[in-house]
Amino acid sequence: MIFTSSKHSYLAIFLFGITLGLYYPSLINVFFKGSVISIEDNALLQTLNNHDLTVKSIFQFSLEGKYCRPFIYLTFLVDQKVWGDNPFGYRLTNVIFHTLNVVLLFYISINLLKEFKYKLEASLFASLIFSFHPASVEAISWISGRTDPVATFWSLCAILFYLLVKKGKLYFLPLSLMALTFAVLSKEIALATPILIAAFELYYCQFFGYTKWRFSNYILTLFIVIIPVYFVYRSYSLGGSDLGLSLVASDLLAKDPTIIIEYFFGSYGFYIKKLIYPYPLNMTITTINLLLYSIIGFLVLVVFLFMSFTKRMGKNSFFMLWILLPLGPAVLISFTDIAWTPWAERYLYFSLAPFSILTAKAVLSCYEKCDDKGKKHLQIIIYIALFFLAISSLFRSSLMNDDERLWADTYRKSPHFITTAAGYAGTLIKAEKLIKAEIVLNKAMNGDGPKHEVYILLGNLSKKAGTYDKAESFFNRALVEIENDDRLVMMAGMYRMNIFKSLASLDLDRAKNSTDQIEKKAYYLKAISNLDKAYVESADAFNLYNIAKLYLLIDESENAAEYLKKFILKWQKDGYSLAAAKLLQKVQSKQ
Repeated sequence: MIFTSSKHSYLAIFLFGITLGLYYPSLINVFFKGSVISIEDNALLQTLNNHDLTVKSIFQFSLEGKYCRPFIYLTFLVDQKVWGDNPFGYRLTNVIFHTLNVVLLFYISINLLKEFKYKLEASLFASLIFSFHPASVEAISWISGRTDPVATFWSLCAILFYLLVKKGKLYFLPLSLMALTFAVLSKEIALATPILIAAFELYYCQFFGYTKWRFSNYILTLFIVIIPVYFVYRSYSLGGSDLGLSLVASDLLAKDPTIIIEYFFGSYGFYIKKLIYPYPLNMTITTINLLLYSIIGFLVLVVFLFMSFTKRMGKNSFFMLWILLPLGPAVLISFTDIAWTPWAERYLYFSLAPFSILTAKAVLSCYEKCDDKGKKHLQIIIYIALFFLAISSLFRSSLMNDDERLWADTYRKSPHFITTAAGYAGTLIKAEKLIKAEIVLNKAMNGDGPKHEVYILLGNLSKKAGTYDKAESFFNRALVEIENDDRLVMMAGMYRMNIFKSLASLDLDRAKNSTDQIEKKAYYLKAISNLDKAYVESADAFNLYNIAKLYLLIDESENAAEYLKKFILKWQKDGYSLAAAKLLQKVQSKQ
């Protein structure tokens, strides 16, 4: 076989099955509930459902305006074609990528640990750690976190194919380069992979029993050149205006160098601690003990440098390099406002792979030195640790399927973060727990972060209470907040769209409760204006359909026909376009 023996293949199948089994309950939960109930996933699916994705549109421009990740949208395109708007399929795709990554790590471990006495046991153990580690749950059970499993999948493919080339199978070289290209077009963390491969070829291969290529410098150029090519394509994809890099650069220039250094070491220290001990698990990590973690991060980097120049520790230093490199973008994010939370568990996903190998190798090295009694005790500890990790992941994954419980847990751990408070209050409003929601929102006004979400939810509460003027005031304050807060520039369009739709809904409620026909028409026209503004912000064509129906309510058939025509041109994906065509025909026949 190309990869390994049949015995290894059976173990790979076992790993695939046990990983799928671990996340099976979360898939069934979503399947029967028929809705996604985890942070931001509903908004993601709504955005995808409002865009007809095509391969051409994905590669010609960025849908987000700040990231260049076309291969993520390719996976969404496949999901869209296969599953429509059914969240079960999107979650299943995430789980499948994770199971494939577990299998890939198993094969990579076998190739990297070929001179280790317990290479098979270590490879199996490492794959189980990677499979069960609860810090990976966020990237798997959260559809919006798919970027990390996908980028890791292609990166692991590139590394495995490269190792096969090192074993004399040169025909895997183009496959490795292709996988690497797909990886960097999935997420920026994959830019660590060509650097990692170059470091292995130029220095670390000697520690693993591989010989250096005769023409390694020329071949490695093919790997490294992917990095500048990526940035050229990124600039083209984002229309020459890279908002993401601009924000990172401006934040770096604006901050004091000592603060940057503190965050640099502190973030590395925090993430290393999370790998070793991931608790407490939290979706929105906004504050850490910078002094403590700065010391840890500094010590880790010193140890890494020491190991790198010690022949006996060469193998371990390679795994340390692999852990540290993908965390680089996450460290940059920690002292910028580019992401909604400065530290996130999903950023650990790629680094979990080498951490798992290094942990398994260290544990089995101790096992090798133990007597028979010690070996039995260590085996029991390994089984208990794996069981504990699996149960933690299972519990965390189930929590990701209960919106109110997830937000309550997140709010309990980050009560001063406004986004968390707003998310929790939103679930309480849906559950008609309005008094509790108002208490949470009032406390949030003194919290950290942009307050637009709080104003929006207070507006929704006022709307439910029938105090429409008060609701409109809150929505308008949210618009002002968005305009005045530079941290919201990335998502400002989406936020404004939602507010204009909320204002339109408010106008419709006013119209329904009005008995004066002139006043009623004025409210309908105001709702039309707000829906028009929402369309300008998002290009969501369904707003055009709703505008057309409102024009029909006030007997302005000419305007209704105009908007129906616009909708039909923009929306050609389901029964609504057919219904719009029939409605247009009916309107035109009466003109």
